Amino acid sequence: MKQKASIFHFLVDAGSFAFLLLPNIIFLVGWYRWYIGLPMAIVSGYLFYRFCIGYRNNMVLENQEVPDRRFLLTLLGISVFVAYISGMGEMTYQVTDYIKHNVIFSNLATKPWPVLIEDPKQPAAFLCYGIAYYLPASLIGKILGLKVVVVCSFLWGVSGIFLCLIWVNKTINLYKWQLVVLFLFFAGLDPLFNIIDGQRNNLNDILSWDGLGFPILLSYMSPVRLMVWNPQYVFPAWIGTALIVQLGRFHKNGVGISAFLSALTLLWAPFITMGLIPVWLYFLVKSRFKNLINYYALSGLVLVVLIGPYYAAHQPIQDYPYLLWQEGIFQAIHDYTFFIFMEIGIYLVLVYLVDRKFGFIAGELRSLMLLSVVVLLILPVYRMGIFNDFLMRVSMPSLFLMTIGVIVVMYEILRKKLYKKSVLTGALCIFFLIGAMSPLRYMFTPVFPPGRYTLNSINDEQYSVFGMNELYDGWEISFQYTGSEKSFYYRYLSNK
Repeated sequence: MKQKASIFHFLVDAGSFAFLLLPNIIFLVGWYRWYIGLPMAIVSGYLFYRFCIGYRNNMVLENQEVPDRRFLLTLLGISVFVAYISGMGEMTYQVTDYIKHNVIFSNLATKPWPVLIEDPKQPAAFLCYGIAYYLPASLIGKILGLKVVVVCSFLWGVSGIFLCLIWVNKTINLYKWQLVVLFLFFAGLDPLFNIIDGQRNNLNDILSWDGLGFPILLSYMSPVRLMVWNPQYVFPAWIGTALIVQLGRFHKNGVGISAFLSALTLLWAPFITMGLIPVWLYFLVKSRFKNLINYYALSGLVLVVLIGPYYAAHQPIQDYPYLLWQEGIFQAIHDYTFFIFMEIGIYLVLVYLVDRKFGFIAGELRSLMLLSVVVLLILPVYRMGIFNDFLMRVSMPSLFLMTIGVIVVMYEILRKKLYKKSVLTGALCIFFLIGAMSPLRYMFTPVFPPGRYTLNSINDEQYSVFGMNELYDGWEISFQYTGSEKSFYYRYLSNK
């Protein structure tokens, strides 16, 4: 392995590992009794150390490309822009999800851990949510003061976006800014469907086909919409997926390390961890179940055992899961068919036909894309959560891999100007442009803002998680972020 390639790939791989690991260490030390959390934090840090010192001897990357400095600077600029339009750092408008983001940042930075939520109108509870995204910036705010959290959250967000976007190129093994642009402008055909269906009120949605209405809420979300609304899910989904693919392909002990990495994503979002399982199983089967039982895998199991009771303390929400066909078999077939067809089906058919003719997608990526398609076809059958968060979050790793496959084909079509020579390639370009209308809207919101959606700032200390009900116009949203004081975690494990 050449020295330059070795250093670059080590920095990205180890940096991604550290990005997922850091919040877990903070959580273990700050939210658990010292004799429970500290040993696991030390073990986790030691495993990261072992990964770093053994990287050169265990990775096989002779044919992997390395970007130049100009590309990295361009990617950094794009990352700052995406963080800006997403509302990070409170420099431009923020969508309503930032009410929650800002309250959690503020509470973590100003209150003892675990964060006890006191409200005379509500039963005693504590903050119980996937808080990994919020912990690093909040910890600095706890030490240096609340006002620095705004800046730290922006820098943390830029770092995460930069890693996500570099993994887009690293997974393809081609470092071109055009690939990043294509990735950011990929979206489903919601604008086309909503015009046909007469639901123009939904034209600004991206891969969020709510035309079916509550309670089905079939929804796949595109890259830009996810970054704007849900960075706390984006980072573990994309970085975790890409790192598992990287280690599965090139590391001698990739399956074992990936088991530990998957466990690290649990604190970020349990549904993301579920979405990573098919990718991990793919490489487990490919390796013929080798290197499964080791320190990494066993430590990952221990981490799950520790974090599991934390989520088990969550306050239950009376929203029962069900299968899609419980709405009626014929209606379910209609809804499922149109959802799949308009969101991913048209793209997949055209991409398959184009790739069959030109062979743009490499063997490993083709297999991973096929796996992701199978997962995306199965997931809509099951619904769970008020807004069907199960579908939206579990799908994110598979959507990431599918999107990479689509943009590989699009890049080659544009590079070779094949849209002039083939009806299929021309049609794929047209549909891609139709979908790009939605992310384009978000690109211009700092110039033409629709108004600040949030009613609070990170610097507002007066709001608690229960106080979010007021900020969300009285809607009882707070319970989904709370856990019971009577739970096993809070009574026996927490550092209360």
